[in-house]
Amino acid sequence: MIRLRLRFLLLIAFLVLMGGCRKDVVREPGVYVSDKPKLMESLSSRSVFLKVNGEAIRKRDFDALATLYDKVNRMRAKDPLVGPNPQAERAIRLQSNAIVAGMLRRTLLRQLAEKEHVTASPEALKVGEAAMLKHLRREDSSLQAVAKEIGGKPGQLLFALNEGDALEAALRDHFDTEHELKITAKDIADARQRAIQISEAGAASNIIEKAELEKAKKEIAAGVRFEEVAKKYSTVYPEEGREWGEFELKEFEDNPAFQKWLVGAKTGDISDIMEMDDGWSIVKVEFRTVEELPPGSLAIPRDLWTLVRVTRRLWEILPEYTDEELTDFILAKRMPKIQRKIGDLIMKEAVIEWPYGTNLFKKVEAPALPPGVPPVPISAP
Repeated sequence: MIRLRLRFLLLIAFLVLMGGCRKDVVREPGVYVSDKPKLMESLSSRSVFLKVNGEAIRKRDFDALATLYDKVNRMRAKDPLVGPNPQAERAIRLQSNAIVAGMLRRTLLRQLAEKEHVTASPEALKVGEAAMLKHLRREDSSLQAVAKEIGGKPGQLLFALNEGDALEAALRDHFDTEHELKITAKDIADARQRAIQISEAGAASNIIEKAELEKAKKEIAAGVRFEEVAKKYSTVYPEEGREWGEFELKEFEDNPAFQKWLVGAKTGDISDIMEMDDGWSIVKVEFRTVEELPPGSLAIPRDLWTLVRVTRRLWEILPEYTDEELTDFILAKRMPKIQRKIGDLIMKEAVIEWPYGTNLFKKVEAPALPPGVPPVPISAP
């Protein structure tokens, strides 16, 4: 089964709008505090920076999760889990807001699961563990061994994250009152039939489209100007017949048939009908030259092209999908409805509090204080 995470469209709005600064702090949230450039770095480990329906999330919770993600990044890169690593450290700095958002989302999901008396199934936990080990590139290990390797609270958080994913799956099943996530054999058969119909319609269309290009080829061979033929027969782009320069060429660098023809093409040459990423095409070389480089240049001269083309639509023929692939396609289409339902339930009555404001990680210069007002140091709750 596909493992998709909930998408909270209102989450960013909460991060921006729900912040209430403490009245005893005479500054904007996120300004420099002493020599610290970011508010989060100034808080003690006991400081509560977020409350979710009254449940406190402390700085030490963030630190443990950030440490876990740092070690996960290193583990996936096959780097040492300890010691200086500028690239990994930069990645964590960039992920800071996302880590906080994830803590908020998982807390809301767990609270909803407790309210609905929903628990994670052993099967879902086992599937989640296998997926997590694969992500960590430790398929031949166990979650217990990886947790020990990471160490301390960050290592133990692996189990909490796995349980959170399993709870999310259980909540989807719980709120799937219309049984849309229960994929039947008929659902798979219907999806396969639709894929066949699409492919058959595409194949029939391709015959017609290619036949039109054969007419275009005959007119070009009869002496009709290429640009006039392009404007008459092209259906993909209404401006066909214009020059097709270097920028567009880069889009087709991975097309072997086109590249093979282009290597030997000279000014005035016209290709046969080719399959390209955006359709069937006949291409003409209007002009070809070699880039002139100044003496002593280290660059390599390159061919410069000016092309025009006639293009007709090319419809994709779908492959034969397995039952598992079709199940994944069906779930991907149906899942968002259940996700929105859960998201609406969570956000409807949620009380999100930010004691220090939401600007926890951004560097902001301290504004000038009003005359006679001394700065007030931040104290942990």
